[in-house]
Amino acid sequence: MPQTAPDLTPLQVQTELAQRVSGWRSRIDPVLREEEHRHTFDLQQYGERIIGKLATAGGSEGRDAVSSVPVSFQDVASSSVRFEVSRAFAAMLQLINNRCVDRHRER
Repeated sequence: MPQTAPDLTPLQVQTELAQRVSGWRSRIDPVLREEEHRHTFDLQQYGERIIGKLATAGGSEGRDAVSSVPVSFQDVASSSVRFEVSRAFAAMLQLINNRCVDRHRER
């Protein structure tokens, strides 16, 4: 059973905090090193890729030729590696906000 804060000496509190910080650093450092090697997130570039996928899904071509056929986000992001899914989602939200694409709700 862990001790409560009043039962711990300042040295014990500092030691426990140092252990928690050390554990956190050991988990986050590899993630940050990996992130440094990824290409920079360019919202417009991701948006253009999504527009291209939507146009291809409907059999049309060109930036203004977005399909009227509903395409799920899962289909749009299916070929993306894990970290790119959140980037594609941010780009999709921007496209929806800019009214470049419409959101379709299944019933």
